[in-house]
Amino acid sequence: MPSPVSTSTSSASSPTRLGFIVSERLTNAAKHGKGRITVKFGANGEGRYELSVSNDGPPLPESFDPAAGKGLGMMIIRSF
Repeated sequence: MPSPVSTSTSSASSPTRLGFIVSERLTNAAKHGKGRITVKFGANGEGRYELSVSNDGPPLPESFDPAAGKGLGMMIIRSF
């Protein structure tokens, strides 16, 4: 299974924004990936929360830079 793409935050106080992020990650996994989609969410032991979405498809290219994404989805994810 490819490495998951993770988002972490110190606050779970914005369920609406978190919902947008989950939706964006699931949409991308279904649109660009293959097979089973796995979603994990929980405290990471450092006082923060982590969301991980992965699938059975090929991994993201090594050159993938989430900070360089200019689409609405990446803007939503970075805003958290």
